[in-house]
Amino acid sequence: MGDFSGNFSDELYDKIKNEEFDFVLCNGDFANMKEIGKIFRIHGPELSKIIGEEKNEEMRVEAVEKARIPLERLNSLRKPVYTVRGNNEWTSKFETFLEILQKYKNISLIDLKKVKINGINIIGFSTFAATERTEDLGNSYEKFINVLGKTDATKTILLAHIPPYNCDFDKIPDNANNFNAGKHVGYKTIEKIIEKYKFPIIVCGHLEEYQGECRKNNSRIINPGAAELNKYAILDINKEDLSKSKVKFYNLNK
Repeated sequence: MGDFSGNFSDELYDKIKNEEFDFVLCNGDFANMKEIGKIFRIHGPELSKIIGEEKNEEMRVEAVEKARIPLERLNSLRKPVYTVRGNNEWTSKFETFLEILQKYKNISLIDLKKVKINGINIIGFSTFAATERTEDLGNSYEKFINVLGKTDATKTILLAHIPPYNCDFDKIPDNANNFNAGKHVGYKTIEKIIEKYKFPIIVCGHLEEYQGECRKNNSRIINPGAAELNKYAILDINKEDLSKSKVKFYNLNK
């Protein structure tokens, strides 16, 4: 689950805590950047010039403080939670987010880190969207390769925030009130990674319009849906063959 944007409804929480599961994978976006996002989607990088540096700073602090709501509820599930940062964490006050996150002992940030659970590897990947837009694949790609090492890719789940470039889940709708309307906004770095390593499963999110599964380069790309909209997914992992794992999607608003 992921894409909370500062929200975790009572209905969703009650549903999740009564599910049977071993751990939680989160694709990030705990902070609530909605107000800034409305301005950014229209003006893009010129945002700070439009609203002024002081107001920009004030809104970012408010945004990251709202991350406490989903983090508190995730931590209270008393199960391991593995997460990567979303663009909301990067573009709010990331240092403040890290300070907040340290208070929740059941939640681990695994950006460019690897964990092993019952024979299955989970590797986290996240980077700043602006870096991707300048096509700078170098540092994040090389760091990821170092973390991967000799890990068996066929036994590995890739956890990311933004989906790989040019897949079914990375296109902003043509009619969106967004300066990127109609464009694919996924990560070219991740596209490059899965072309080479062909991980069986990639868990990601970012665009709240989407929920479901698609494929790219024989990898299954799973978007659990935005938790902000009462969506999540349960992955029944097949340890012998990750590609045959079963996934079920939930939307409590339907």
